[in-house]
Amino acid sequence: MQIGIYPDINSLSHEAAQIIVRLANEATVTRGRFSIALSGGSTPKALFGLIATEPYLGQINWPSVEIFWADERCVPPDDAESNYAMTKEVLLSKIPIQPRQVHRMPAEKADRDAAAQEYTLEMQRVFSTNGIPAFDLIQLGMGPEGHTASLFPHQPALHEQRRLVMPVSVPKPPP
Repeated sequence: MQIGIYPDINSLSHEAAQIIVRLANEATVTRGRFSIALSGGSTPKALFGLIATEPYLGQINWPSVEIFWADERCVPPDDAESNYAMTKEVLLSKIPIQPRQVHRMPAEKADRDAAAQEYTLEMQRVFSTNGIPAFDLIQLGMGPEGHTASLFPHQPALHEQRRLVMPVSVPKPPP
């Protein structure tokens, strides 16, 4: 494991963009595709904006990329709180990628368990497996109370052993 300490979000974003480019190219050469799961938040927003510009934009073989989400809020895909909406605005709308390569969580569905199962099936379809999908990269952040990928402290999801995707209900802290 390598730990990096950066003086600001710009330095961190450039280093992360270089890592993404390197891993994308390695995966494309080795397996013919690069699969990445994204998260939301302010840190990824800066990173996604950077990847959508040169020199990083031209260094990724976009037709070989499959994009998923590690977490999503239970809102419509065009809602300001949606991780997908943020990613679409700062990254997806600026890169040469086809809709079939973008695997959005159906988080707006009223039946959260059915939505989670649908997303599990989508991952298994793309990865052609009934087991655990092996992403080339999972980009995560960390919330102020230590959550990552909607895994909050003291929540039942932390003890889940079978499901790959599950709804998590936590109160939203005030701004």
